[in-house]
Amino acid sequence: MPIISVVMPVFNGQRYLHDSIKSILDQTFTDFELIIIDDGSEDNSSVLVENFMYDKRVRLYKQDNIGLAATLNRGIRLSRGSIIARQDQDDISLPNRFTKQYDYLMKNPEVGMVGTWSKIINENGSVIGFHRHPTDNKEINYFLMRDNPFVHSSVMIRKSLLETIGGYSEDKSMQPPEDYELWTRMVKYSKLANLPEALVIYRATHEGMSRKPNEVFQERKIKISETYLRRILPNTYDSLMAQNIASYLHFRMPVAKKNTIEVIIAYTRVLSNHNLITRISYLARFCLSVLLTKIETLLPVIALIRSVKSKSHRIR
Repeated sequence: MPIISVVMPVFNGQRYLHDSIKSILDQTFTDFELIIIDDGSEDNSSVLVENFMYDKRVRLYKQDNIGLAATLNRGIRLSRGSIIARQDQDDISLPNRFTKQYDYLMKNPEVGMVGTWSKIINENGSVIGFHRHPTDNKEINYFLMRDNPFVHSSVMIRKSLLETIGGYSEDKSMQPPEDYELWTRMVKYSKLANLPEALVIYRATHEGMSRKPNEVFQERKIKISETYLRRILPNTYDSLMAQNIASYLHFRMPVAKKNTIEVIIAYTRVLSNHNLITRISYLARFCLSVLLTKIETLLPVIALIRSVKSKSHRIR
C-alpha cells in the first residue's frame, strides 16, 4: 500500500498536464500513487495521461463532469494511502516537495495538514510573483478570518482528518472556493502549517476563478469567513456580530449594522490567543479597515452632495 495518494482532478487540461504529471513522477519520495480523475474533459487529456501509465503508480479514472469538490471526494475515497497530497493539472511540484512535507508531518503529529509557499508563473512560464502565506498555526487561524492561507495545489493532508470532517463540501454555494471552506473546518480538529519554502510552481491562468474580478466569488468568500467567525466567537455574541466583522475585514459595509465599538471589542476577543504586540497590530489593521469601509461608503454620498451643489450654483 502506498504511503501517499496524490489526487489530481483534470478538466480540459492537456495544455499543461504533461509537465504537471512529470513533476509528480520525478519526486525524490517514491512511495505514492497518482490518482488522476478526468472529470468529463472534451480534449485529449485522458490520452495524454495514458502515455504515463507505463508507471504503475498512475491510476486513471474517467467520469462525466461533476465538478471539482465531488471529484476530489471521489479521489479521496479511491485512495489507499494514509496521506493525501493535492496537485492541480497546471501546477508543478519541485522534486523534494513530498520528502519535505512528509518529514514535517512525521515530526509534528499534532499537525493535520501542511502546505508550502509557491512561485507564481503566468501562462507563458514567466515568474510574476510568490505566495508566501503564514506558516504558524496561530497566524493561519487569524488569516482564515478573511482569506485563504494555502495554495491548494501544495497541501498534504492526513486522510484521517479528511474523514473526520467529511471531506470537501459539495454545496454549490461554496464552490469555489471549496478549499478555503475546508480549511475553516479543519482548524477545529487539528493544527495547520505551511513550509516557508516555495516547493510548488503555481500557474496563474485566465481560467482561474479566484483571479477574476468576480462578485459572486467574493461574496462566497465573505460568507465562509462569516461562518468561520461564528465558530470562534464567544457564545455571548450572535450571528450578526460575525457578519459585521467579516464584512469589515473584506471592506464591505454590513447589511445589518451594529455599534462599531461593540464590533471592535468582539474582534479583540477573537485575538485572545495572541501575544499583546500581535493583538495590537491586528486590532490596528481591523480599525483601519473599518475606517476605510465607512469612508468608501460615504464617497458616493459626498459626490452626490457636490453634484447637487454644483447644479444649484449653475441655476443661480
